[in-house]
Amino acid sequence: MTNKNQSFKSTSFAYNGISLLCFLLLLINASAQFDQHLPQGEWPDFFASTTPTPPNYSKLSHWAAHPFKKDHSDTVPTPKRKGKNLSVLPADTTQADVFFIYPTLYKKEGKAPYFWNADIEDDSLNQEIGESTLRFQASIFNAAGRIFAPRYRQAHLKSFFTTDALSAKRAFDTAFYDVCQAFEYYLKYFNQGRPFIIAGHSQGSLHGAYLLKKYIDGKELQHRFVAAYLPGMALPIDSFKTLRPCQQPTDLECIASWATYAPDTEPNWNFDKCIMVNPLSWTTANDHVKAKYNPGGTLWDFRLRPRLIDAQIKDHALRVHKPRHPLAWLIRMKNYHVADLNFFYLSVRNNAKLRVKKWWDTHR
Repeated sequence: MTNKNQSFKSTSFAYNGISLLCFLLLLINASAQFDQHLPQGEWPDFFASTTPTPPNYSKLSHWAAHPFKKDHSDTVPTPKRKGKNLSVLPADTTQADVFFIYPTLYKKEGKAPYFWNADIEDDSLNQEIGESTLRFQASIFNAAGRIFAPRYRQAHLKSFFTTDALSAKRAFDTAFYDVCQAFEYYLKYFNQGRPFIIAGHSQGSLHGAYLLKKYIDGKELQHRFVAAYLPGMALPIDSFKTLRPCQQPTDLECIASWATYAPDTEPNWNFDKCIMVNPLSWTTANDHVKAKYNPGGTLWDFRLRPRLIDAQIKDHALRVHKPRHPLAWLIRMKNYHVADLNFFYLSVRNNAKLRVKKWWDTHR
């Protein structure tokens, strides 16, 4: 199951369930580099450390989000204006599924016996996953389909930066093995022929892209594949045989990915010849989409704010100006990786629903 021939490289950022004020302070003080978050000192190599016990996906507790239990992916943002409430479709009424892979949250100092991969029984980490990425990211899709988000032995943040390439590769292999096991379990026991979306962010997008290549691209399962939303990762266009970037809001069997930066900022990753889709226009065009066409994004108070931010593909990245907020003038951050999905919450939500509808219109 483990893909031993693939290399894994990217950047990642860790999420915290914090207040709006703390979020703004984060934006003010954060650096475009993430080295300050990395554990200091030497680690044992992968083979000299212990790998956590793998998940058992027959256990509901080994799913971070699942339609058979209540979890943070079932929430929606508080509307800024009355009458703009969002709704969550009951699991038994949805016509599609969303397989969501969360980003890197394993970033604390490594302690024996585990260093390179997270323990899925880590209660504090699981709480953070629920209060951050499930609430702020996975919930985007709860009007498009049932959400399945597996717990997996994610690779530590250090794996993206270490010079110990072999240990990093093994750590990512371990994480991807779990994601594959979860996806196969989902297909066997829960899918039942339904159309599905693949979604994730950062490390989750990395694993999502490899799921597409392993199970979907040019394979029989592709006819049930609606689309993929995989921002925060450099995904080369030529990585796929038949799957292509989304070019229109209703395209099917396509991939939407983007990486959010301030204008005139050099990305800390090479996105040249990578998939770059504007999450406001849902095209790869270079047109500037003004903030007034953003139906609603969220900051860390989890309130839906219309016209939060603009978007334009330029110089191989998605360029945005500062969010529309009274304290935005304080923001010094140039890399908005942390908000790749949040800034475009309602646009992504509406588009996922639209593509599911298009799939059913096409396949009835």
